[in-house]
Amino acid sequence: KNGILVSSQTDTDILEKFLEDLWDWAKNSIGATFEPVHGSGKFYTSHLEVQLDAAFSPSNHYQSICSMLSSQLAEYGIAQPKLEHVSYSIAPEQLLIPLVTPFSIQRRDGQPRSSRLYFSQAPLMTSDHSSVLGKIEALLLAD
Repeated sequence: KNGILVSSQTDTDILEKFLEDLWDWAKNSIGATFEPVHGSGKFYTSHLEVQLDAAFSPSNHYQSICSMLSSQLAEYGIAQPKLEHVSYSIAPEQLLIPLVTPFSIQRRDGQPRSSRLYFSQAPLMTSDHSSVLGKIEALLLAD
């Protein structure tokens, strides 16, 4: 299918302005036309590194899962390590919406939990991604 992919290490708001300028140039300079296809849309992928004021732990059930895994490892003769939640990811069913990037947040590799430094990706514009992370942080701080 036809489309345009723009990738950069800058804010998606700037890329939106770039695309607007590109479309204006294409229409005025070479007579290009744009006909949106029904059901098509804009797909975003935003990557941010964020330091949260609260440790990321989305559910109390994860501690139970960690305990189960730790117990199973002990049965294999492996000393019971302290397991902890380091990543979380959610996405729509890929067969229905194949181009949407999953939302994820995970502790930055090589960083201790105490750093509260995370990497996050989202199918959102950068400003919306940052806003969602702020709301997640507020939820974590409220617990």
